[in-house]
Amino acid sequence: CLSVSELRVVLLGNSLSQRSSVGNFILGETKFSTEEKLYCCMKVCGLIDEKTIALINTPDLLDPNISEDKLTEFLKQCVNLSAPGPHVFLLVLQPEDFTEEQQEKLQSILKNLSDQAFKHSLVLISALREESTNLVLCGSGGTGKTSVVSGILGQKKFNPPTSSSECVKHQGEVCGHWVSLVELPALYGKPQETVMEESLRCISLCDPEGVHAFILVLPVAPLTDEDKGELETIQNTFSSRVNDFTMILFTVESDPTDPAVVNFVSR
Repeated sequence: CLSVSELRVVLLGNSLSQRSSVGNFILGETKFSTEEKLYCCMKVCGLIDEKTIALINTPDLLDPNISEDKLTEFLKQCVNLSAPGPHVFLLVLQPEDFTEEQQEKLQSILKNLSDQAFKHSLVLISALREESTNLVLCGSGGTGKTSVVSGILGQKKFNPPTSSSECVKHQGEVCGHWVSLVELPALYGKPQETVMEESLRCISLCDPEGVHAFILVLPVAPLTDEDKGELETIQNTFSSRVNDFTMILFTVESDPTDPAVVNFVSR
């Protein structure tokens, strides 16, 4: 592999088969085994649009039984294979197995790999069977996400989040179907470590089915810089494909049938 003009991507996550599948998909050919266990970090190079991409797949670093010495050994391998440094940490997560312990361990691993790891991390959630609906409410502060929870679940009273800076999960039955709503706190302007921490917590709260859709909550008013920044932060964290699974929900304090409101939404 050439070290010049190559894009170096480190694959991390809680499922080796999923990491390998993602790596093979990116390369457009089967280079990583989805069945055999990895006993060391593995680097494979390929070409995408005439640009060299280097994928570094990792063993099960989140295994609770892995020793500190072995973990340190794997991290050194990863650093050496991605020298002079990775461009992207691709976090391939399988929600049904992603525990709080793994979340904390993953954050620790990212810190050890690079002081810029959180800034260059991208979360990829594997698709799973649909048994219930998990919706993530996002938007800047003061957009009425908590009111949206009440409206969707039809609950007048529920436990509010202990802190507006942390994810909180609400559940209820809607038209005979079980629905989970996860309130994602406003992330725009927050430190990258905080953004990644809350993003990982959001994913862990959406197990075992994963995130089915994001609902961007906006007031009926021109978009502010904060609104635009919030959407951009979510896109950068969960990848641009989040647009394919995002719905916009407008909140109003007045009559929603008011002509001014109708005209604004139709525009």
